[in-house]
Amino acid sequence: MQVADLQDDRYMLLSDSQDRQPVLESLGLEDELLEWPHLLVWVEDGEYREVWGCRFTPPLLSDPVVRLHPKPTGYDPPEPDEAVEWRDLEGPELPAEW
Repeated sequence: MQVADLQDDRYMLLSDSQDRQPVLESLGLEDELLEWPHLLVWVEDGEYREVWGCRFTPPLLSDPVVRLHPKPTGYDPPEPDEAVEWRDLEGPELPAEW
């Protein structure tokens, strides 16, 4: 997903820290204020419908965005201190060595 994909009247670009801080606090991401210098926010009926973050300054249309709210389903990131076991990505089998 890129900034260009969110060029819609629904989304507001928030770049000022005073505007971003309450949004991130409401999502429980208050510690990530410096990580997300730009937010694209869709507010409807007083609720955040979608919040996307962009790490690049200035945000260009081709820059990637990350969905912060709602969290993507089916993805459960490991805790920071949690060891992650190797996952078999079902790549091609290597020939047995002779």
